[in-house]
Amino acid sequence: MLNKILSTPIDDLVKIVKKTGKCKLSYLNNELNISPSILDKWLVILEEYSILNVNYSGLDGEVHYIEKLEVKKNEDEGFIDVNRLKMDFTKKSKLKRISDEKTKSLWKTFIQNYEAEIRENFLVIADKKGHESEKVKKAWKKYREELYNF
Repeated sequence: MLNKILSTPIDDLVKIVKKTGKCKLSYLNNELNISPSILDKWLVILEEYSILNVNYSGLDGEVHYIEKLEVKKNEDEGFIDVNRLKMDFTKKSKLKRISDEKTKSLWKTFIQNYEAEIRENFLVIADKKGHESEKVKKAWKKYREELYNF
C-alpha cells in the first residue's frame, strides 16, 4: 500500500510499458487518462533518461521500455570488459531499432551514469595490485577515454 501512495502517474506509465514491453501512444493516453501533450512531455523526459524509447510512425507512435544493462566484469582481472559491454549495448540497441546516432548518445549517457562506479572498481583493483598512484591516474585516464569512445 505504501508503494501505491508513493507512486506517481509517471511511475504508472513506466510500469505499463515495462510490463508489456511496448505500447501505442493512444493506449497510454487512454490507460492513464491524460492528454497527449502531457504524455509527450513525460516521454521526452523519460527518453532523455534512457528509460523509455518512442518511435513515431504514422498517426500513432509506439513506446518501448529500455532495459538497463548490467555492468559486466571480467572475472580474471575484475575490470569491466568495455568491448563486451559496447557489443551488448549495440546489440540491444539494434534489436530495438535505435539508430546508430541515438545509440552513441545513449552510450554516453549510460557511461556518465555508471562512471563513478566504474572508476571506484578500477581504483580498488589497482590498489589491490599495488600499482603506483601516478601510473593509476594515467591508466584511468586512458581507460576512461576508451569507455567514452564508441
